Amino acid sequence: MAVLSAGTEQLLLFTGDGAVSAAIGRRGEGPGEFIGPDWLGRTDVDTLLVWDTRLNRLSLFNDGAFLHSYSVPGRPAVRGRF
Repeated sequence: MAVLSAGTEQLLLFTGDGAVSAAIGRRGEGPGEFIGPDWLGRTDVDTLLVWDTRLNRLSLFNDGAFLHSYSVPGRPAVRGRF
């Protein structure tokens, strides 16, 4: 199981009995680091995706190891009438 902690800017991995097996990442702008992580997804059994809104970046992790980040240029814009 995995939990994304926006408070500590970490991706926490847990064993089947609920113990923390790994704390991945820290506050920063480097590879595998976060400033505003707010979404966690999974592509398959071993690959996790973390979206960082403040960095406009999607980071991929596999078995607790950082794989790659994809930056989205610019800032998403909200359009429409409210």
